[in-house]
Amino acid sequence: MSATRAINNFLEKTNHFSDLIPVISGDEKTKIFITEDGYLGFSFLCDPAYWFEDTMDSQLEPLLTLDYPTDTLIQFMLYGSPDIRKNTKEYLEIRGLKEHKYERENEKKIMKENGLEYVNSGLMNTI
Repeated sequence: MSATRAINNFLEKTNHFSDLIPVISGDEKTKIFITEDGYLGFSFLCDPAYWFEDTMDSQLEPLLTLDYPTDTLIQFMLYGSPDIRKNTKEYLEIRGLKEHKYERENEKKIMKENGLEYVNSGLMNTI
């Protein structure tokens, strides 16, 4: 089995970000943690950029040019979490507030529920 296939198989079975990093201890206040293999780390969660613009490199430069200790590893990871409840909640809120061209309330309700059911079906099965 190729390394790529092995990684993909592992990621398909992974439902939590914590499965990817073997943390043994951490400090909630500083967000610093220690891994099973002896590394000290920290992480933060942010939304991905959907485009690249000219100023983006100057925004990342301070992070990438710090005087890190020798052998420091910096890793960027885009993790597509299966937990999309926040997104589906926002979907319902938006759909509930916007005016639709459907005049009957029942039709709007059916459209919202079916759309959400379709999106949620992708949580455990591929769409």
